[in-house]
Amino acid sequence: MLTTRAFGRRRLRSVRRGVLVRVRTQYEPATILATAGEPILLRFRRETAAASARRVIFPALGRSIELPIFGEAALELSLEPGRYEFTCEQGLLRGVLEVGEPRRPQAPRSVPHRRPRAGSAPSATAPLDSRP
Repeated sequence: MLTTRAFGRRRLRSVRRGVLVRVRTQYEPATILATAGEPILLRFRRETAAASARRVIFPALGRSIELPIFGEAALELSLEPGRYEFTCEQGLLRGVLEVGEPRRPQAPRSVPHRRPRAGSAPSATAPLDSRP
């Protein structure tokens, strides 16, 4: 599952649409949470003409993406668990992509068999007693 954290709140985002990161005087949201093994689509929308917003760089991945002025560019990633910082060329804008371990599916819980209470009506699966 892909989520974003903005101003202390978590908001769920669709993986198909990806996460929109607005590039202004900072990256908004600056922290993105994702799950390992799931494809992550990061959409960067440049909303400033500042030269520092021209490129987004992921140093640990050796990847970068150029952003057109007042345009949008996307980067699709599939990552292992870890913390991946991203920045502009000058290091003025900073963000982080936190990739967590995938959740393990929980085994279905079995319902324990209960004996009928004394004086209760017999259930459909309980044998009927023919004695008076």
